[in-house]
Amino acid sequence: MHHRIAFPLLFQIAFNLMPVYGVMMNEWTIFSVIYLYWLETLILSAFSFIKIVSSKGSTPNEKLKMKFPAKDESKWKTGIRFLIIRIGLLLFYLLFIFLFVGLLISDKADMRTNIEMAFFMNPIFNLTLMLYTLSVGMDLMWHFYGNGEYLRVHPSDNASLFDGRTIVIHVAMVLGVLGFMYVKEHFPNHQHLAKLYFISIFVLIKTITDVVVYYVGRKPTVVPSTNS
Repeated sequence: MHHRIAFPLLFQIAFNLMPVYGVMMNEWTIFSVIYLYWLETLILSAFSFIKIVSSKGSTPNEKLKMKFPAKDESKWKTGIRFLIIRIGLLLFYLLFIFLFVGLLISDKADMRTNIEMAFFMNPIFNLTLMLYTLSVGMDLMWHFYGNGEYLRVHPSDNASLFDGRTIVIHVAMVLGVLGFMYVKEHFPNHQHLAKLYFISIFVLIKTITDVVVYYVGRKPTVVPSTNS
């Protein structure tokens, strides 16, 4: 049942596979993949803000961890506070991405591609970003509004400080970069394989997390009874 709400997940998986295609066609770099993930997180934060200010539930879900504590304040104040902190964290990550990934571990030959990605001059990169925005928008319309989730959830339930995406970027960065450096050092004539390894690890971890988060998020929200 509810087969139609699987379409956002299919779009998400298609989105995840686009970087692999880009690397195989020798059009993408490690920077472009991490930068795309950063943009994806920024877009998701914007949609989370929409969910926060649209939520009409009166009881916070105390089972959710690492979120803003529920306060007696307007949902707009909660949403703006979430957005400011979230963007602040993302800007810190962006600095790391540009300095470490964009400059330190990128080859000179990748610099032109990195600049094209950073300024949205690559059609495949732009298409992938559009696919993700469409995926999140479909999920917002079909699940959040269409299934009446906005009537049940509390504004603070969508104000996560740290989530699975944070874990993904840390784990994938550690495993991906270590593997990338190993392949690059021991197989200097196969630099392309080093990039493909990094992106494959990143996509695999990210896709598994996306699937788990999607189906966990599809569980019906149970509002505790107020009857004594």
